[in-house]
Amino acid sequence: KSPLFVIEKRSETRHLILLHPGSGLIFDYQKLAGKFTQPLSIYAINNPYFGNPTVYFNSLEEMVMYYTNIIKNQNLKGSFIIGGWSFGGILSLEITKRLERELRIEFVLLLDSTFVDPHIYNDLPSPIHEEEELAFHMGYPDEIKITMRLEGEKTEKMISQWVPPCIETSVILI
Repeated sequence: KSPLFVIEKRSETRHLILLHPGSGLIFDYQKLAGKFTQPLSIYAINNPYFGNPTVYFNSLEEMVMYYTNIIKNQNLKGSFIIGGWSFGGILSLEITKRLERELRIEFVLLLDSTFVDPHIYNDLPSPIHEEEELAFHMGYPDEIKITMRLEGEKTEKMISQWVPPCIETSVILI
């Protein structure tokens, strides 16, 4: 089963692709359906290995290549906005680095994403813990919250050595 979900299909030529935050889930993006006035198709990518203790991505690079191939294999035409919340923003930068010469990417959309020098990353509040806090307040079941915490720990290991890529595409940080 593909980890790419269609949230809303309103255009054949303009696409918003959102990458999951550190938790690996895309629940929050589903609320975007019907919120845009311009024609725009919205897609989101879940972590396909969410909650699997034995199968997971071994590195950020492996995850990025997997998601890049998913996007390419959709054979979508037109322009793209690639973005994500928190860790999803990091993924969107890395995916844009790999796709900006092949696809027309309007801009990268970073939603409350860490975009800092990795040498000072350990001194900042963890975006993963912010997601856990949100899950607590939204009343997710304990099993989901525990799995989100485990996925967050995997994510933090992946980004501990991350260096922001150089890209030509414009970046919008919200």
